[in-house]
Amino acid sequence: ARYRVTVCTGELEGAGTDANVYLCLFGDVGDTGERLLYNCRNNTDLFEKGNADEFTIESVTMRKVRRVRIRHDGKGVGSGWFLERVLVREEGQPESDNVEFPCLRWLDKDKDDGQLVRELLPSDSNATLKNFRYHISLKTGNVSGASTDSRVYIKLYGDKSDTIKQILLVSDNNLKDYFERGRVDEFTLETLNIGTINRLVIGHDSTGLHASWFLGSVQIRVPRQGKQYTFPANRWLDKDQADGRLEVELYPSEVVEIQKLVHYEVEIWTGDVGGAGTTARVYVQIYGEEGKTEVLFLSSRSKVFDRASKDTFQLEAADVGEIFKIRLGHTGEGFGPSWFVDTVWLRHLVVREVELTPEQEARRKKEKDKLRQLLKKERLKAKLQRKKKKKKKKKGSDEEDEGDEEEESSSEESSSEEEEEETEEEEEEEEFGPRMQEVIEEYKFEAHRWLARGKEDNELVVELVPAGRPGPEPNTYEVQVITGNVPKAGTDANVYLTIYGEEYGDTGERPLKKSDKSNKFEQGQTDTFTIYAIDLGALTKIRIRHDNSGNRPGWFLDRIDIIDMNNEITYYFPCQRWLAVEEDDGQLSRELLAVDESYVLPRSEDEEGDGGGDNNPLDNLALEQKDKSTTFSVTVKTGDKKNAGTDANVFITLFGTQDDTGMTLLKSSKTNSDKFERDSIEIFTVETLDLGDLWKVRIGHDNTGLASFPSIPG
Repeated sequence: ARYRVTVCTGELEGAGTDANVYLCLFGDVGDTGERLLYNCRNNTDLFEKGNADEFTIESVTMRKVRRVRIRHDGKGVGSGWFLERVLVREEGQPESDNVEFPCLRWLDKDKDDGQLVRELLPSDSNATLKNFRYHISLKTGNVSGASTDSRVYIKLYGDKSDTIKQILLVSDNNLKDYFERGRVDEFTLETLNIGTINRLVIGHDSTGLHASWFLGSVQIRVPRQGKQYTFPANRWLDKDQADGRLEVELYPSEVVEIQKLVHYEVEIWTGDVGGAGTTARVYVQIYGEEGKTEVLFLSSRSKVFDRASKDTFQLEAADVGEIFKIRLGHTGEGFGPSWFVDTVWLRHLVVREVELTPEQEARRKKEKDKLRQLLKKERLKAKLQRKKKKKKKKKGSDEEDEGDEEEESSSEESSSEEEEEETEEEEEEEEFGPRMQEVIEEYKFEAHRWLARGKEDNELVVELVPAGRPGPEPNTYEVQVITGNVPKAGTDANVYLTIYGEEYGDTGERPLKKSDKSNKFEQGQTDTFTIYAIDLGALTKIRIRHDNSGNRPGWFLDRIDIIDMNNEITYYFPCQRWLAVEEDDGQLSRELLAVDESYVLPRSEDEEGDGGGDNNPLDNLALEQKDKSTTFSVTVKTGDKKNAGTDANVFITLFGTQDDTGMTLLKSSKTNSDKFERDSIEIFTVETLDLGDLWKVRIGHDNTGLASFPSIPG
């Protein structure tokens, strides 16, 4: 069969490429193999801005083309390429029969996600959502001369399919030199689902000033599978060392379960008003019926969030079920942080029953039967070719006969593999059940507002609900923070609050900046703040913390009262404890439960008379709250290596099955005043409510010496 392939380059500035472009078509019956696109039918200068370059590809019939893999080799001065789409039809068919495979992305190591290869699906699908991401960590051994300047490649083999031999050109962790001694380089492959990985091949091309390489290990995370594979190597890939091989086949020594994630596509439209673009870091957090994602920063190698621009991001995060709100915000950094956001689109895959009319059902059955007949014919043809080959080889020597037996057994294996060949629809039915298919669920969020200091409500964060769907309403919470009336109770630190509700999640961490008082959080003072959020339902708890900055950071918090303005209900959260390194248990963060007003408001004389004694209800309350909380002892050991210690602010987040602690600053060590020194052990206390079973921790530092703890939302 002959296929007419039209490759359409986009109209963006710098869209064209001088690199060599390769393409592979995948159909119901096999694929074309990778082809270099050079013999163009209609243009001499290939892949220029705005071009539609036509090529003819000859191959065995593939029935229906289901997928297109296209890449370039990154060579040439202007190798970056913006591919708009690829059109495919059988030769001789009208243009109306073209199947469109949209891309609308850069293949450029300095733009988008840095990838030079894209796998495309037809326009009624979404390749970026359906493709799997394979996160590859390569550890170079810590032996003399271990690093390499060669080009490293990898190929993964799964029980469903395998990847191409991919050269690893652009790392995710953006280290300057790749494959250096003792270091880990991270890469991502985005491709079809190859199933459970059973082996890989890795090697290099032995080029560069220092070609030899000592490979320590390979680790592959596949969040959509919920699996992590470890492949130990600990060997040289060098023609002058060990066995002289430059390539090795590795098998997994360990496969462990990790958190299973799903793909989200976030499309953000920045408004067309003066100064609308932002230089700040933008983040989103997604809330649904099954929980919430972590705070997800929207990053790209391209310049994003310009005035009147559309930017699309691919995210991997927890499956939250049906979505009822998102929180969108930015960090306020950079020389132009103000941002006018117009609209947000959010897409993800859900499994649904596909309703078919009797006519569609009959047509689908007819197509399946036709395809099975075609597959049967192809298998028969392949079988006959193998028999002819076998007869010719039988005339040879005994040794050749032995070789034939091996070939015959391998032929039988490949034949049995062919018997198992299925279409994508059949695979989906097998995975999800009869008539069940993955479909794209799309949500639209209307913003049309500034996120900027000095504009509108001065907020850098906004909560949005999906347009045209039932859900919670916007609400306003008036927050009254009462600092205790004890000596040195006030604080100069920055204070942050998170409010939790029964029905609709939480507000995320909000800075308490704009008080009705000019000097916030003074001894015996009440400061009032306003928080705009989507209605949370009945309030259950709050988390309050400060960043230990300023000349006098220690703080004695009496209580926090929150008025739900929509429902005219006041919630009381007593604390009566220090948030200070040198006081109490040294914690800078507290989680507080809502209590009845009788615990906190002054009692009348009659109530005092009936009380029969001097019992303070808050004394009993403190015991009750202590009983409902979980106290973790966190032990941190710094390694015994040169320069292992740090002066930076170290923080930790504990993740449980119900919630997480938020970023917790580790300041008050029970063992050392000079923390995180080489080979030292520190012990800290972290107290939390409703965390559930602990399943992971995240630890890091802010890369500063004397500077204060940074505020990162989440």
